Amino acid sequence: MAFSDYKSLAAVIQEFQLKYQEQLFKPLDTLFAPAELKETLRFNMKEMAYDVSEAMICEAILFPILREVWKPFRKELMLWSHTAIYCDSV
Repeated sequence: MAFSDYKSLAAVIQEFQLKYQEQLFKPLDTLFAPAELKETLRFNMKEMAYDVSEAMICEAILFPILREVWKPFRKELMLWSHTAIYCDSV
């Protein structure tokens, strides 16, 4: 079966008879991070269906972390999201 034929994590677990335990992150209280970031992650993980797709994980979990890491470099670097980058091969 092709990778694209699997429509959900549940289908993969059932097909391959896997055991799944969700613990993506250490408890937020053990992380060194600004309080605002911790609160954003707590809210997103509690109120949003962040685990339904790769896109939602990116928006609810990864992007807030990436944005926080990027902040000290914002004058030198641009943070892009959902922007296609094209180039002509030589």
